[in-house]
Amino acid sequence: MATGDLLIRETHDSVRSAAGATFNRMWELARMESSQKARPRSGRGRQIISGIIALGVVVLVFAVLLPQFADYGDAWETVKHLSVVAIAALSITTLFNIIVYVWPFQAALPGLSLGNAFVVRHTSFMVSNVVPAGGAVGLGLQYSMLSGFGVPASQAAAAIGITATWNILVTVLLPVIAVVISLLTGGASPSKLAIAAAVVVLSAVIVYLLIVAFRSDTVARRIGDLAAIPVQAVFRLAGRDRTLALADSLSDFRASTVEVIRARWARVTLTNLLMQLAQFAILFVAISAIQTGSTHQVTLAETFVAFGLARLASFVPITPGGLGTVDAALVAILVSFGASNPESVASVLLWRGLSYFPQVILGVVTLLVWRKTQPARVAKPVASNPV
Repeated sequence: MATGDLLIRETHDSVRSAAGATFNRMWELARMESSQKARPRSGRGRQIISGIIALGVVVLVFAVLLPQFADYGDAWETVKHLSVVAIAALSITTLFNIIVYVWPFQAALPGLSLGNAFVVRHTSFMVSNVVPAGGAVGLGLQYSMLSGFGVPASQAAAAIGITATWNILVTVLLPVIAVVISLLTGGASPSKLAIAAAVVVLSAVIVYLLIVAFRSDTVARRIGDLAAIPVQAVFRLAGRDRTLALADSLSDFRASTVEVIRARWARVTLTNLLMQLAQFAILFVAISAIQTGSTHQVTLAETFVAFGLARLASFVPITPGGLGTVDAALVAILVSFGASNPESVASVLLWRGLSYFPQVILGVVTLLVWRKTQPARVAKPVASNPV
């Protein structure tokens, strides 16, 4: 058996039991519960099918779609002529992205050392973005690794849930900020200001609902009941009548995370925002370096708009981490802002390469280190103080 296949199979086996135990307790908010029992399906069959679909989408984007914008040879010629200053800037932003990716976990789990957080985060990144259906395996793996580091089950579940929720929240708010920037930088006409104000108000409402949901269990249940109405309507339109328990799910999630969020919401928010901005920094440095000497250069605001809007494609549950889908959206938006086709393709490929492959390689290393040292590790309890 190939080493890669063996590593993946061993990883699956080592976290399967932890993943099953974790999901029932902490991810009910993310999955919709049904009163009807689903027909039994082959988990391995679904995994194989999802892997084939994901591979097909990646091949379609990188082998068919992007070459329609520009020849890879032309893009590579552009990258080869990067200056020493540009290479240094890209190296710094890539290193910053690797480091800052760990911080949200430390913000949500006080007492977790930088080294342990580094191992957990980058290993789970690699598994989630490489293994088919790796998101579920990555969650279980995080739980298993944290248990090995002496983190109590309740704290591990809360940290994983908080980090995932805040990452989604910041990803959703980024395009909102991008729309406001786009409207204001394009000329502050009364109509644009009105639209920008409406977007800001909508964002404020979302944040407010999140805050009050964590302040009161009663409000959390009411929000869950209200959220279930449109979701159930969608299911009915799809011909699948389901009874959702979002109120119970949101209440349970609140109960397991409210103390940490009350004490550390600012740190959690800031670190998740920095994590997104670190990836944006790589993209902006890449396109600025690629466009050196061009007659028309995409501005900082336009790059942020492109990044914020394209990140929404990561929610399409086809490829891990939005691989391919985000890239295609980024290229299209950058071209719409006036970047040439070769410049757009080269910038996005450079961004993808620097924000993806270093962490995947690191994840393989951290997984091997963890597997080698785990049997001999003596777990030390992590401090439970949430402040």
